[in-house]
Amino acid sequence: MKYDFTAKKCRFENGRVAWVLKSQLKGCVSQGYTLDDAIKELEANEKEWLDTAKLYHIEIPDELA
Repeated sequence: MKYDFTAKKCRFENGRVAWVLKSQLKGCVSQGYTLDDAIKELEANEKEWLDTAKLYHIEIPDELA
């Protein structure tokens, strides 16, 4: 992954856990029942976000150093 993200662990009343990840790319998020699944989804979403930004000439933030 090229960009920083935050992760939030959510617990539901039924005891189930889900992860929500938010990239530093505006509007680029993911979710999953495991952290690994959420990270994999965020990696795919990041690629799609970058492809779309290039297509529509949207400014792309600098990558992590």
